[in-house]
Amino acid sequence: MKEGVKEAAKQGISLLGLLLILLLCVVLIYLLFWRPIKRLAVLRHLENPAWAVPATQRIQDLWRRVQIGLNDAGVELSSAIPADLLADHASNILAKQFGTPPPGLIEAAEIYTRVHYNIGVQPNDLTEMAAAVELFTSYIDDKLSSGEQIQALYRGLPSEDP
Repeated sequence: MKEGVKEAAKQGISLLGLLLILLLCVVLIYLLFWRPIKRLAVLRHLENPAWAVPATQRIQDLWRRVQIGLNDAGVELSSAIPADLLADHASNILAKQFGTPPPGLIEAAEIYTRVHYNIGVQPNDLTEMAAAVELFTSYIDDKLSSGEQIQALYRGLPSEDP
């Protein structure tokens, strides 16, 4: 009888050890991959939502994508600065930092400002905004080194309303 109890205790301890190792692996995977996965999911939604989104919301989402790109490039974001002034300021900073001004940034800010202040959405605004944001994000992706892009994956996203 004692032998059976000892054997059951050994099996229980080994099972507990295995469960602790699995728990440790899950926590490690969470710590390593949660931010990048969350960021990629948010970016994917902002650029190409899986469900129908009104044009004004799409333009706001695309501006949010611009803000994330600016944050990745190290430009300080502030909710006190209107989008058009932020775009001018960021354009100057990025032109000095990378040697060329970012394409699409000023155009995206102009469209976003009209939507933000309820001036209205023109028929081609969504198409132009998407094209401007694509130009801008391509510019940022080309200018950032691989190391900076990996840092951006783990940096997290800027707050919702800068």
